[in-house]
Amino acid sequence: MSNNDSARDAGTCLGGFLGMFLGAILGFAICTRITFDKIARNDGTVHPDQALLPFLGVMAGGCIGAVAGALLIRFLFAVYTFGRGTPPVDRRAAKNDKDSAGE
Repeated sequence: MSNNDSARDAGTCLGGFLGMFLGAILGFAICTRITFDKIARNDGTVHPDQALLPFLGVMAGGCIGAVAGALLIRFLFAVYTFGRGTPPVDRRAAKNDKDSAGE
């Protein structure tokens, strides 16, 4: 495994973790807001299964965020690699390496 592969894999892991964290926060916020709106419309009555909605928001947001974060980091690595290109090869240095390997 090369250093580029290691950096790409570490970046993907970090992107997935950050995406999962931010997605879970966003999912919790959205589902909690929906739950509070439902409670306010029903004159403050709370049903036993309404507490499950924010938890499901955290789970769904975390899963979606992890995938989105990992894909975003992979895409950014691809754009960086494509934009940077490959370094020019010095033909004289490559020829000297072949000559020294034959001796």
